[in-house]
Amino acid sequence: DKKFSYYREHTHALSSGVDAGKLMAEVCMKDTGCCQGAGGSMHIYDKQHRFQGGWALVAEQLPYSAGAAKSILLDSELGLIERDLEDGNIIKVDASQESSTKEDTDRIAVVFVGDGGSHNGRLPVLLNACSKLNLPLLIVIIDNGRA
Repeated sequence: DKKFSYYREHTHALSSGVDAGKLMAEVCMKDTGCCQGAGGSMHIYDKQHRFQGGWALVAEQLPYSAGAAKSILLDSELGLIERDLEDGNIIKVDASQESSTKEDTDRIAVVFVGDGGSHNGRLPVLLNACSKLNLPLLIVIIDNGRA
């Protein structure tokens, strides 16, 4: 599954499987962090765990999550599945060429947005796209008491 979060993404990153040591190193801007210290606390990204967080603009992650959901849908239509390589890269292979499991083909995208971001105009557009295209997207709106 592909996960997208907002700028308070630390717990979402941990729950997605991002290594706590790499996460703390990133927060402290050390080169041993998951983004080699370039993202800092705000921009946590981990390719291996398919996690993207820390968007600078409110609700900016919403359209990107729709694109990820569309890519999952297209992969399914084309009969492709994702495979993790030992070097941390991800490749897509023909599902008919390999043994695949329900886990391989039953993927979704998940997006977290705060209650303030849910008031942004991107959310209604996202909901419309999800409905019209039947996108495999779970939208989690978090009441963080800000809006």
